[in-house]
Order: sequence, then C-alpha cells, then structure tokens
Amino acid sequence: DIVLTDEGLGVLVDAIIIARRIFQRMKNYVIYRVSCTIQLLLFFFITVLCIHPDAYSGWDDDEELPPSFKLPVIALVIITILNDGTIISIAYDAVRPSRGPEKWRLPQVFAIASVLGGVATISSILLLVLMLDSQSEGSAWSAMGLPKIENYSQLMMAVYLKISISDFLTVFAARTRSNFLSRAPGTLLFFAALVATVASTLIAVYWPSDGSEKDNEAMGAISGALAFVIWIYDIVFFLLQDALKVGFIQAINAYTGVNEDENKMDEDGEPPESIFSFIERLKGKMFGTVGRRGDSKGHFAPLDTEDDEGRLSDGGIDDRAFIQDGRGSLNANPSKVARMV
Repeated sequence: DIVLTDEGLGVLVDAIIIARRIFQRMKNYVIYRVSCTIQLLLFFFITVLCIHPDAYSGWDDDEELPPSFKLPVIALVIITILNDGTIISIAYDAVRPSRGPEKWRLPQVFAIASVLGGVATISSILLLVLMLDSQSEGSAWSAMGLPKIENYSQLMMAVYLKISISDFLTVFAARTRSNFLSRAPGTLLFFAALVATVASTLIAVYWPSDGSEKDNEAMGAISGALAFVIWIYDIVFFLLQDALKVGFIQAINAYTGVNEDENKMDEDGEPPESIFSFIERLKGKMFGTVGRRGDSKGHFAPLDTEDDEGRLSDGGIDDRAFIQDGRGSLNANPSKVARMV
C-alpha cells in the first residue's frame, strides 16, 4: 500500500524514482560483495593447494618457510572490518534510475562479479609468485629493480596490502556498467574508500613488527617504496579489470539486446549524493554562490533532488512527469507518468 501525502501524481513519480535508485544500489552491492568473496576465497583456495613457499630458494637459511601460504587471522579481520565500512556506504552511492521497471538478471549480475573477482584473484596470485621468487638469483622481481623484501613476514604484509587495496578499488568498477569514470561516486562512498585505503597503507607501513622475529605467523612492516609499488600494481590491474568488465558487459548487451545505460533517465547535472555535488555545495557555502535550486534566474533542480532532510523535492520543473497549465501551475503529465510506471 502507498499513502499519498500530497495532491496529484507527483508523489507517485517520486516513489518510483526512489525505488529504482534503491534497486540500483542493491544490484551494485551484490556485484561488489560477490566479487570480493570470489577474490578472497578463490585466492586462498588456490594458494593453499598450489603455492608452496618452502619450494622457493634464496630465502634466509634460518627462516623456515611454511609448506603452504596463508595470512594471519588479524589480517583477515582488518580486511573484513575496513571492507564492511565501504560496503555500507554503497547504500548512499550516486546512481541513475532506470526509465522502465527493474529486473535482477541474476546470471548477468554473477557473471560481472565473476569477471571482477577473477581478475583480482589472478593479480594477487601473480604478485605472490613474483615476491616468493624475488630472493632467487636472476628473478624477475630483482631484474625490474623493485624494492627488496627482507623476510617472509614482510611478504605476508605486502600480500595483505595488495588484497586490501584491490578490494577497495573494485567497488568503483562494480558500481558502473561502463567505465568507472562514467559516473562520479557518492560522497560517503568516496570518503569510505579513501579512509579504508589510507588506513590499510598506514597499517602495512607502520606495523609494530618488522618481521625480524623469525616468526612465520606474524606480519612485518614494509617500506614506503614497496607500498608504492603495490599501489601502482593494483591501479594497473584495476584499469585492466574495469576494461574487461566493460567489454564483457558490451558482449552481454549485444547478446541480450538490452543496454542498461541507455535505459537510464536523463538527469540535469550530478545526483545530490555525488561527490561533485558535495564539492559544489561546499563551494557555495564557502564563497556564497547561489545553488541551482530555486535561484533568482528561475533554475530548478530535477524532480528527484533531495532536500536537507533527505526528502525528495516535488517543486522542480521536470519534463518527464509535469506539464504547466495556463496559470503557471505544475500538474502531472499523465502520458509521462504512465510511461514511467
């Protein structure tokens, strides 16, 4: 049941738009959650079965490497806590609602998540193998002049940082169906990812132990140079991940004949949750500039702009759902509303 709180059909249009925004965020959440789960579970499943650190030469003779790779429990706890903060912020992401009714299309959702998670898993395994082989003579790691890994504890910390950064970057690929630059992230999502990535980097660089205790169960702090290399590595694979996602979605669209991006509503400017909208509001408060909504020039925000209390405005002029009568009043446009419903 729907309780109408105002006259006309404008409130119904608002309700439809809100529901479709929520659906978009739910779909983005599922894609991100599944892709992160694939990366973690598939990575540890493969490394436990197939990667044997004690088979790699060149490490300190006094340092006995384990027969299989694993991270300490504390590393997984930190990844999970920081990741949960990023996941929660998806509920406030900037999205564009669809013109027509939404559908889950679960096979496509899980296929996209598998592409994102698969690329992240491959990049993590590749980095692990490169670092395990870094101590051997003539290794690819040393040939590229990359920072030296002093001990196995630092290697575990480097892998922790790689997985953490990769997880947090994946959210920017999971939230769009085209390239990640096609739509600015929500303000809360942007700052949540920023805090999580910075915190993970600081933890890796300033960890209390340096790994010199000869304890294969403890992680050791890494150098800033090594952390920088891991960041560059993650960014390169994130760009590859996003490009493969775009190509895969284009193939799906060609097969199904449905293009989600083309079915989005046309909106004037950025959504109010966008980081760009936040910057504009901040500039307005700092420099006293007039906002788009109800200004002296007669410019109005789109129909679905939220006010300061989080409610949707029904005062904006929007050609999608309203027409203007001879007295200048705004009334629901039946043809537009019927098409949207």
